[in-house]
Amino acid sequence: MPNPQRILIVGHSHIGCLSAAARNAGTDTFEIVNLGKAGKGKDPSVREVLETIDRRRGVETQPHAVCVCINGNQHNILGIVENPRPFRVGQITAGATPAQDESRWFIPFALIKDNFEASFSREVILAIYERFPTARRFYLNPPPPISDWEFIKAHPSKFEGKLGDQPVPLDLRMQLYLAQTAAIKSIAHDCDAQFIELGDEVKDGNGFLKRRYYGSDPTHANAEYGALMLDRIQKEAVVSP
Repeated sequence: MPNPQRILIVGHSHIGCLSAAARNAGTDTFEIVNLGKAGKGKDPSVREVLETIDRRRGVETQPHAVCVCINGNQHNILGIVENPRPFRVGQITAGATPAQDESRWFIPFALIKDNFEASFSREVILAIYERFPTARRFYLNPPPPISDWEFIKAHPSKFEGKLGDQPVPLDLRMQLYLAQTAAIKSIAHDCDAQFIELGDEVKDGNGFLKRRYYGSDPTHANAEYGALMLDRIQKEAVVSP
């Protein structure tokens, strides 16, 4: 039987803010497993992922809910460092194009979305859900991008030495995030998982992450953001499907 008090969260670096929030709150409701070191290669196998989850879980009972947040930094990889061949992305509405800029190669929104979707391992994601057959399924959207170029330059982290002199256009960065979000929604739907994201309370007027929720690098949120997400997860998990 599933344990009504336990919620398992499995993912990569974006769950770090959730771990910090859970520690700050002193709660044992959440089991959080970071897959960052699962396996020896860049793309761990299903077996390696499931072994990592089983090894790091704190209890043996079935959780009430399983929340997945695999990868999720693809939009930042393409959007923080300018591509050698600068590009622009069309709007989500079919056939729409962004403001004309002939210096940038045009890529349709659907093509970027499909590219993001293909970068996620559906086999691994589905295997995680199926490992806990009685648990409710959720998929967490990563936080919106950070828009403050001065902050990014001051805290480059893995982008050290890769940043250009000028920031990538913010409209492109937002389009990339929206395309990744659309890809994750599609994956969640195919896995019969409920898609979860925070609303406007964590965004500025342009849809980017508010300064108070920045983490210590250009791509991640902090424990305050994590606390809001844990609260949202818990509220959704107690609602009967």
